[in-house]
Amino acid sequence: MVLNIDAQNKASRLKAARALAGLSRRQIEEVYGISVNTQRMWEDPREGKGGLTEKGAIRIVEALKMNDVICSLEWLLYGIGQGPRNYTDVADNVVKPLQSFINIPEIDWGRDEIIFEEVNFFIQVNPQPITLRMADDSMEPILSMMDFVAGNKCYDNFSHLLGEICIVETKSNLTLCRRLDRSKNENLYNLSSINPKTSAEVPILYDEALHSAAKVIWIRKH
Repeated sequence: MVLNIDAQNKASRLKAARALAGLSRRQIEEVYGISVNTQRMWEDPREGKGGLTEKGAIRIVEALKMNDVICSLEWLLYGIGQGPRNYTDVADNVVKPLQSFINIPEIDWGRDEIIFEEVNFFIQVNPQPITLRMADDSMEPILSMMDFVAGNKCYDNFSHLLGEICIVETKSNLTLCRRLDRSKNENLYNLSSINPKTSAEVPILYDEALHSAAKVIWIRKH
């Protein structure tokens, strides 16, 4: 018997995603109306038949979503992009590392699903993603407190970012959003607020050495 390798690969990805969600075939049938026999054909495709269809994949993605697992249709069907992850895992990777640098409130990703999906999509499709939630009014009127911003990190030669609003990671362990300005000292930068009435304690940070900088290319208004 000659097996369809593409169908087998889809079957393996489907099994992995279902296992992550902790769903049995019987549970999927009872709750989401996809019969056990159909699932068996998807997960154990035979020669010339079976294999996960696009219509079936859409239904599976929705079932996973209802069980706190984010999985893209592209990954399930073609293996493109990042594999399935728990909502809480992504929230930990996106938000909690930032809380060690600045004070931002907890986010209930389960309730704010739209923002979660937008942030997750940005992370999946960009090569060096960094995301940040604005913790002050330093970049008003362009960015407001609690807005989400994102960009792609670069690690050297920041000259092309001068004058741009960037998410910066400093070598003094700060992560913040500021306009990147030239310092009088070589290889150091000033990080400037653009709001003359900002309530930020330090509107301008002078002579900072940078670990990375990312021009803000995505904004999600609060």
